[in-house]
Amino acid sequence: MLLHPAKVTVPMSLLLPLERWLVNLEEDVDPGYLFIYMPKAAALQMLKDQTGQDFGDDAKGWRQWLEGAGLIPKRNIPAEMLKILEDDFPPGYVRRVGDREAAVKRLREWTGQDFGFDAKRWREWLESGGFVPSKAVQADSTDRDQDPRLI
Repeated sequence: MLLHPAKVTVPMSLLLPLERWLVNLEEDVDPGYLFIYMPKAAALQMLKDQTGQDFGDDAKGWRQWLEGAGLIPKRNIPAEMLKILEDDFPPGYVRRVGDREAAVKRLREWTGQDFGFDAKRWREWLESGGFVPSKAVQADSTDRDQDPRLI
C-alpha cells in the first residue's frame, strides 16, 4: 500500500525507523496512519536517543544530517512538492484538499522563495537552481527507460 505522496513517499513496510521518526518530526504523517504516526515530541526523543545528536525540532537539520551520514535515503523535497503543485500524481492517488497548500508551505520553507500556487514559476526557479531536472530531460529519460531501442 503506497501512502499519501505529500506525506510519506515510500510503502510503510520500507520506511526505516529513523525515517519514520523524521517524518513525524516534520509533521508529514496523517494521524490516520496508525503504523507510522507518533507525536512530534516522541519522534524527537527517539531521534535524539538513537543518534546521540540534538538538532532540536529543526527537521531540515535532522534530515540533512541523517542523509549526509547515510542513515536514510536522500529525498528531493522540492521536486516532490512541485509534483503536487503540477498535479503529477501516481495512478490511483486520491488527492486531499490541503495537498497544494502543504506543498507551497514546504517549498517556501526549503527554498526561501514564494511563488504561491504558480507551478510554472516554481518549476522555472527550481530548474534554474538545479533542484529539479527540466521537463525535457525527464521526458527524454522516460522515453529511453520505456523503449530499449532509444538507448
